Amino acid sequence: MKKVATWLAVVSGIVFLIAWAIGGLMIYEGKYENNAWVYVGLISIVVFFCSLLCLRFSRCLYCGKLRQSGWKYCPYCGKEID
Repeated sequence: MKKVATWLAVVSGIVFLIAWAIGGLMIYEGKYENNAWVYVGLISIVVFFCSLLCLRFSRCLYCGKLRQSGWKYCPYCGKEID
């Protein structure tokens, strides 16, 4: 799951930068009517932050409660996670 979230964060971050750069150039040139790139950038930044949340927080394998990824023991059930 961590590999998927990491790759999703990287790809959506790159897509965000490219989409907003293209959208910014279109606005700079005066083409205001077709700004789909800006919406693609907004969607990609939402995906980026959701994948960062998935990297930061995960669930315990035993009790299913949310925990931070750096913890060695679950604070709820006390079992070793890593």
